[in-house]
Amino acid sequence: MALSWPAVRAGALVALAFTVGTAVVVEVLDALADLDEGDPVAAVFYLLAMLGFVVGSYIAGRRAPTSPFVNGWVAMVGVYALVAIFAMVRRLVGGSDIEPLALVVNAFGASLLALLGALIAAGRNAHAGQP
Repeated sequence: MALSWPAVRAGALVALAFTVGTAVVVEVLDALADLDEGDPVAAVFYLLAMLGFVVGSYIAGRRAPTSPFVNGWVAMVGVYALVAIFAMVRRLVGGSDIEPLALVVNAFGASLLALLGALIAAGRNAHAGQP
């Protein structure tokens, strides 16, 4: 189980770019069109942000010389921690309550998506002859 910090950093930056990029677009759309909480447009961007965990963990797993699952998952944990902390602060500043169940469910979902990305990377690594 070897952790490759350059691989983790690369995957985390990609996942963070997806997440922050989609969050900015949603905020702009919300300011322009006043999106409702259950708006399908917001759901599409949520799925795009979640895709960032798959792609980011894939990048981390693909760049790691060994242990694609560990590297992909560690990249996801770092990004999810940043996103969750930002979301909690944003909700508290906005006067909303923190929803612990939503944080746990989203963390579980992000972990599964990260493992999917790492699984794809492991398959590609095996096909390319890497460990």
